[in-house]
Amino acid sequence: MNKKIITVVAAAALLVVPAVIFADTTTTPVTTTPPAQMGCINLTVNLKMGSSADPATKLQILNLQLAMANEGFTIDSAESGTYGPSTKAAVKAFQEKYHDDILAPFGYTKGTGNVGTLTRLKLAALYGCRTNMNAASGYTGSVNLSVNNLVLNGDGVSATFCNNGKTDLPVAPFRIRLNGINRDFEEVGARPAGACVTDSWLYSTWGLSFDPGSTIGAVTLIDPNGLYKQGQIKYPLNGTATITVPALTGTQLAVRSVGLKTTGLQATFCNVGTLDVTSFPVQVTLNGTAKMFDIPEVYKSGKCQTKNWTYDNWGLTYTPGTSYSATVIVDPNGVYSKQNEFNFDNVASVIGMP
Repeated sequence: MNKKIITVVAAAALLVVPAVIFADTTTTPVTTTPPAQMGCINLTVNLKMGSSADPATKLQILNLQLAMANEGFTIDSAESGTYGPSTKAAVKAFQEKYHDDILAPFGYTKGTGNVGTLTRLKLAALYGCRTNMNAASGYTGSVNLSVNNLVLNGDGVSATFCNNGKTDLPVAPFRIRLNGINRDFEEVGARPAGACVTDSWLYSTWGLSFDPGSTIGAVTLIDPNGLYKQGQIKYPLNGTATITVPALTGTQLAVRSVGLKTTGLQATFCNVGTLDVTSFPVQVTLNGTAKMFDIPEVYKSGKCQTKNWTYDNWGLTYTPGTSYSATVIVDPNGVYSKQNEFNFDNVASVIGMP
């Protein structure tokens, strides 16, 4: 699978990184300014104690130390551009600060102090070279973004992102949650009115790998950090929902999870808008066969419901050792498109064995 170049989006606005604050352990704290002020930080190699001191690696370490300083950790002045004990301690603390994204996927509770793939991805999410997302905060036009397709295979994830509106957007922010791990992306190709763009990522983007005995599930979210919307909503991954006020205005239908069971397929749906609905249409495709369903249990605003379907709905039977692939799309025919300017978690997918 050809992996397209992507830009990782931060969970907050781009921060201007200050000079590194190095602590002189023998006298008093001093400030050391790096050779160049970095507008953004992207690490391209793994780093650890004793990493090479060649010029390219030294710059990578300086970038790392810039990020650690911005996170509030102190680096010994003797370690400027070198990976020493205080740098390792700062990285360890950083990993524990962002435990869910860096350590949890590997089952760790304590940081290692070594900069690997997930640590670099988290640094890219916080400080990577990317579009300044503040552009969306003052946008007052209508927004109609969608994920029209989500495919999982043995290599990774492919998804099609669309701007269904009539106006160009300053940013097109999306999130893909893979087995509970979030990665945010800015899809530049989906900014123009009427445009769609398809992107692909390897499972390693989430620190995961796929083998025939594993199961991977994905949920897509639109505008995950609320750049365009007013108010906030908690997004649970279970059968109950807690909605803070003000809720999203209008009709907002969502699929929150999808999973494979030996008895069939399971998915959780939520009505997170302010309006009741008279139908909750979903399309469920299992091993290439698509079926339409209605979910009356979530007609009411603020309701969530987990639904189960047996495999015979798609003319299948459960066979141990067989791999299944399912995709769930909410409101696939745009019944609520005029009311639902912002369709949030509208696609979910799963691949693997129950």
